[in-house]
Amino acid sequence: MTCIQLQSKILHLHLNLDLDGYGEWGCFNAHAEFAADNNNSVAQYNVGDLYIGVTTNVPLGMKYLKLAASASCPRAIELLQHYEIITFLSETNIYEASQYNKNICNASMDRVDKLKLLLKLLDLMKDISQVQDISHIFGSLMNDFEIVGRPEFNHDN
Repeated sequence: MTCIQLQSKILHLHLNLDLDGYGEWGCFNAHAEFAADNNNSVAQYNVGDLYIGVTTNVPLGMKYLKLAASASCPRAIELLQHYEIITFLSETNIYEASQYNKNICNASMDRVDKLKLLLKLLDLMKDISQVQDISHIFGSLMNDFEIVGRPEFNHDN
């Protein structure tokens, strides 16, 4: 019997939940959701992460992550910031993205993390139709990483 099976069976008996037919992961998720709904911030983080990453129910996942973040769960805050960045950029205009970039530049991140985030943001920005020259949006951060010279970022047409 695996640890998750044992934990699931113990919780099942303890909470007296009707979970017949759920399977091991279904039982685990039901117990985690029960704990999350009863203000357990670690469970809220785990359920939020599962809903976003595994079942792709982003609204429900964000709900649980926000609950965990409001309880000062550091992993939830970090993950929520990551997803908020992606959500924000897919629903915003260029000016707002430019303003958001200033916050990223001022964030307490090391150089490697900033570069990873920059490249992810650039990929997201390529899909926004009104972007013709993205260098002015990410200019200061791009200069910091010496990638302005890369041909795909030069728009001197």
